[in-house]
Amino acid sequence: MLENSGPFTEESDLHTPLIPATIFRAYDIRGIAGSELTSDIVELIAKAIASEALDIGIDTLLIGSDARLSSPVLAKALIKGVLEAGCNVIDLG
Repeated sequence: MLENSGPFTEESDLHTPLIPATIFRAYDIRGIAGSELTSDIVELIAKAIASEALDIGIDTLLIGSDARLSSPVLAKALIKGVLEAGCNVIDLG
């Protein structure tokens, strides 16, 4: 299990990516890896998900990925965002 080092602190960042609304679907988030789903965008989404989890008392999130070539990079960004938001991670691979 990976443990967080505490909640992230907000810093002004002029390079915060815009998240395309088209990636949000009724039951999931889908997009083209590398363009619609970049590491920066995935990290921001992870921070939001982790923040919501913490708000309802969940402090550990399970993260898994599939065999796509983009999975390792996106999983790393997801884990980074979750940890920076203050949650722990169990990486299922």
